[in-house]
Amino acid sequence: MDHLFLLGFLVLLASCSDATRAYNSASCGNRPLKKGSFARIVGGTKTQPGDWPWMVSLQTPGISGYKHFCGGTLINHRWVLTAAHCFGDLSFVSKWRVVLGGHQLSKLSRNVQVRAVESYILHKRYSPNLKINDIALIKLSFPVTFSDFVQPACLPSTTMDISSKSSCYISGWGLMFEKASQTADTLQEAKVSIIDSETCNSPSWYNGRIKYQNMCAGNPKGGIDTCQGDSGGPLMCLDKTTSKYYVVGVTSWGFGCARKHRPGVYARTQHFQKWIAAKLAGCSAQEKKQSAPQTTSTFPSGSEPKVDTRRSLTSAVETSLKDSPYVRKILKRFQK
Repeated sequence: MDHLFLLGFLVLLASCSDATRAYNSASCGNRPLKKGSFARIVGGTKTQPGDWPWMVSLQTPGISGYKHFCGGTLINHRWVLTAAHCFGDLSFVSKWRVVLGGHQLSKLSRNVQVRAVESYILHKRYSPNLKINDIALIKLSFPVTFSDFVQPACLPSTTMDISSKSSCYISGWGLMFEKASQTADTLQEAKVSIIDSETCNSPSWYNGRIKYQNMCAGNPKGGIDTCQGDSGGPLMCLDKTTSKYYVVGVTSWGFGCARKHRPGVYARTQHFQKWIAAKLAGCSAQEKKQSAPQTTSTFPSGSEPKVDTRRSLTSAVETSLKDSPYVRKILKRFQK
């Protein structure tokens, strides 16, 4: 039994060790339908179907059908990255639907894939008052099928120099101006600039409110910004070395929309890279459960468990021993 426990620990250690390398593979950031350069959300333009294939629309049911309320980013076949503040009313999470591959939300095409929320993880140190750690993960009810319209996004490594990126975009179905009465029906995009934290924290801007977990992006003069309904969606920057866009931020907050010296504020994904990887690998401590009413037996909603209790430890060991040279190397030391 002790030996089995040791093997289980080594398997977990190996998966945690490998987790932080999960986002730099050739399989992420593909845009099969996007050709050529961009045209120049508030101050943005309509996209074409498939332009941003990792874009996600989170929707809740209403009198006239489902309604978009937050964005998200698909990061693998089963998980979506979004903002913690999108979970304002946990009692409705089990009724949400997750729309992937969408473009015009009033007329979902055959390219769209729809899922329910199986479970979710909110950052345990999320503070709505301090506006920090505004990040969350959603586990889909079952995996998506990658296509021209549905692809996983890339997340930056901890060493990527984000400040040097000059081609950055925001995208979403949020309000197209600050006092609009409804969100956009067609996915919008806009080019923005990364604004250094020193400038963004200056007295005439956010006056020290930007913490190290966050970053600013927009136009110093205003006119281009994310707005209500864009929360949880991505801030994406082009890496010229790989020719891929990396999701460097998660839309979080701001004062109004597209105001001068009040750019959008984003949760910095580089800061949360290890947190994201650990949660997906099931490596970190159990999050506090966020229970929600279960409307069906098919799609239970609550916090993501640290490990999948349906999978036996023996099965996990056998699989990882076969696939992980890291585990085999350690085991050899114990066998000497």
